[in-house]
Amino acid sequence: MDNRKIIKTDILVAGSGIAGIKAALTASKEGMDVLVISKTKECASNHVLGFNAVLSPDDDIDTYYNDTLLGGGLINNKELVKTLAQNAKKEVEDIEKINLEFEKDDNGYHLLKPLGCTYPRLAHIENLTGKITLEKFKELSCENGVKIKYNAMLKDIIVKDEKVACATYFDLDKKEIVTVWCKAIIVATGGIHIAKDSTYHFNMTGDGYAAAYRAGAYLTDMEFIQYEPCRCIYPKKLGISTTLLAKGGKITNKNGERFLLKYYDSEGKIPKDALAKLIFEEIVKGNGLEHNGVYLDLTDIPKDEIIEKHSLYYKRFLNEGIDITKEKIEVAPCAHSFMGGIVIDKNTKTNIDGLFAAGEAAGGIHGANRVGGNAGTEIYVFGTIAGYQSAKYAKENDFLPLQNKSYEKQAQNAQSKKYFEDKKLYLRDLMSKNMGPVRYPNLLMDAQKALENMFNESINTSYLDFDAYVSKTEYENMLTVCILSVKAAIERKESRGVHTRYDFPDTNKEYERNFIHKRIKI
Repeated sequence: MDNRKIIKTDILVAGSGIAGIKAALTASKEGMDVLVISKTKECASNHVLGFNAVLSPDDDIDTYYNDTLLGGGLINNKELVKTLAQNAKKEVEDIEKINLEFEKDDNGYHLLKPLGCTYPRLAHIENLTGKITLEKFKELSCENGVKIKYNAMLKDIIVKDEKVACATYFDLDKKEIVTVWCKAIIVATGGIHIAKDSTYHFNMTGDGYAAAYRAGAYLTDMEFIQYEPCRCIYPKKLGISTTLLAKGGKITNKNGERFLLKYYDSEGKIPKDALAKLIFEEIVKGNGLEHNGVYLDLTDIPKDEIIEKHSLYYKRFLNEGIDITKEKIEVAPCAHSFMGGIVIDKNTKTNIDGLFAAGEAAGGIHGANRVGGNAGTEIYVFGTIAGYQSAKYAKENDFLPLQNKSYEKQAQNAQSKKYFEDKKLYLRDLMSKNMGPVRYPNLLMDAQKALENMFNESINTSYLDFDAYVSKTEYENMLTVCILSVKAAIERKESRGVHTRYDFPDTNKEYERNFIHKRIKI
């Protein structure tokens, strides 16, 4: 399958969430020709409630910095954390300059207090900050000449002498492979639906992580998968925010016991990583409910707090016939944010010249655990930086000679799309069982062996048609991420942040460091 179609642009952005679109907008303002490719319009950014910034007179940059480091188990990249904390307020100011208004009260900004934050810090526009700002950024980007191509999946990043030369993507509409000749690439493809019942969309298959890794970029912190502690599993599988715990939400087991009060003064004071582990362990003990969860009870919270200030979640449940102001829901930990990602510096540069990364595709910011509200801050702050720095690079460098390299190995055993789709479902189920909030040594070793066998089988399997080729690529992207994730979980013989080893329950000073993954031939 040849790469016949070639297009040319200064900067290619992979991903149309806030990190990618903010990067594209910023680069376009610097005079760059920018193309954004995105597998779909669906993205996690649409569900961002708000983001952390120092806006209260009680708060300060140092406290924000220290909260983030402490929440991350002290292995965050300190330079990235400092950049995050120092630039957050400017993002609020820049958004206000484009005529969007954050919620205010008599004391100034109406700030929510996410888990892990010393002070209320989460600024928000209604509770639709991500959706509202993303729509505005897209509008402004298009006005500035940014081209956005949907139904386009990043395939490969092609490098020549440690510099970006071009990239390829699958055009899912025309069913062809397109080569993009560019000076710089920004990977902003978001996270990954890595386990069964993940909060993320099924189309998030780790394409950015895997493409960057194949190109020679370094990855880090792949063992750290944050489990959303309170995803509703019954009567419907729906996401809900843990910020409601700080407003008076209660969690009880099958016996009606608020079991978390054995460890903390209230449910609203528990860091996300600890909350997920404690709920998981309570279920493992046999104290879970009928559907293997626990009750989340929000009925004592003032109705206006839920209906008005958390309307996103209230309406989401009400649309499914569930009134969370009147009835309890069953919740359990489910895979959510992925802490790992592409290694970047404070300018979002990777170890490959011309390759940048921003948002959840980048690693190192959150360390072993993401503090609530920082996922939002990350996509705004580093999206802006990636746009500016990629534009600066593109101005200083010319196009390299066009490369046309494919990593695909043809094999005799050709399979259909359904074959690879079934493999993806099996893989997610495997990760859910073997890489949950608490990791057991025998399950980790079983997972490692199974994943390596699956990868070897896949590279010796071909595809029947274009759709099968896309699905096979997604499957192998997921396998790459999962293999590195399990490998790192085995190597980290301690418990830290969202990584808990049943056989190594304590935090070990020896492991106050990051594992860096460099591509090796498998």
